[in-house]
Amino acid sequence: MEVPREVAELLAEQRLCVLCTSSRDRPHASLMAFTYLPEEGAALLATRRDTRKSENMESNPRVSLLVFRANADVATALSCTISGTAAFIPDEEGEMYRELHRRRHPGTPSFTKDEALTFVRVIFDGISLVDAEDRVRRFPT
Repeated sequence: MEVPREVAELLAEQRLCVLCTSSRDRPHASLMAFTYLPEEGAALLATRRDTRKSENMESNPRVSLLVFRANADVATALSCTISGTAAFIPDEEGEMYRELHRRRHPGTPSFTKDEALTFVRVIFDGISLVDAEDRVRRFPT
């Protein structure tokens, strides 16, 4: 899907998101470092396979990501909820994505060097953007 400019800028400036997964009608939220992949209309996440979020994505790949800007200037607050489908990246492609993620998050080398990590691509299919005045815009419209 085409990502609106305002959303693309938010995804480029922010580094953390909340990943929401569910399985058997049990929701789960995880704070995650993410890397925006503009050419793929996707976000890259790193996780271990032995986590609840990984188990949830295996059984139900439908996820949402919450990315937001909140600071002292309330007038610039922005909240973006992205719905999408998560897919584990095959190990043979993992090193390329590991390097992308490492460059985006240089302060977390031990995490991105962990060989037990696997990478997940979340392909976007819907976006809801809410500004400081509580105006909601949905894409695609």
